[in-house]
Amino acid sequence: MLTPAEEQQALATMVKQRRDSIEQYTNGNRPELAAKEASEIVVIEEFLPKALDEAGLAAIVKEVLAELAAASGKALTPKEMGTANQGCAGRSCKPPVCAPRAGPSVNW
Repeated sequence: MLTPAEEQQALATMVKQRRDSIEQYTNGNRPELAAKEASEIVVIEEFLPKALDEAGLAAIVKEVLAELAAASGKALTPKEMGTANQGCAGRSCKPPVCAPRAGPSVNW
């Protein structure tokens, strides 16, 4: 029996495998197989939690950081980002949110 986190990880792995297959099929001029993989991704994603947009992710991070600040009574440093990441565990984000940025989006 899998835990919910293990289920999500397995499903995310399945999606990644299919995305890799789509790339290979597209490069191999096999659009019918790429379309089949894309349709499977749609079905698998129905079982994954909805992806967070940038506003949703920022709200979770700010909430966790506010809780940390209230509990410690001290100014926060970038070290607390690990705890903020744990607050987002099990959730995915849309690609632009996860993409590397040219600077911090959360003000410490």
